[in-house]
Amino acid sequence: MRKAVLLAFLLVAATTAVSAPGVLPAVFKPTEDSMPVDPDEVVVELASKSEWTVYRLATVTNRCTGLVLANTRTHYFQRLRDISCDDGVTAAHIIPLRQGGVYAVDFFNESELIGRLTVKR
Repeated sequence: MRKAVLLAFLLVAATTAVSAPGVLPAVFKPTEDSMPVDPDEVVVELASKSEWTVYRLATVTNRCTGLVLANTRTHYFQRLRDISCDDGVTAAHIIPLRQGGVYAVDFFNESELIGRLTVKR
């Protein structure tokens, strides 16, 4: 019983820690055709795998202002235009594909797949 309660507590704590709002690390710079992150936007990490991270941008009132795909190897990020807050993105998953260096980034509204991007190193 104690192990089950401890496991549940750790799971909730880990989920809360991952979804806690913050700021985009200063090492990231926008690509030439991307708008920078505004100082009043908070950043929530949706998914991270290998060198790719997906962030949700929001105001302090939790109104979504955009989605960002960041590369931790190059330290650049791109605001996404094809998938937006209007789609109601609540989660993302990054999946390595069979071809080396290619990843699929899936976006979900609750459990419904609403979009997919394919990225390559």
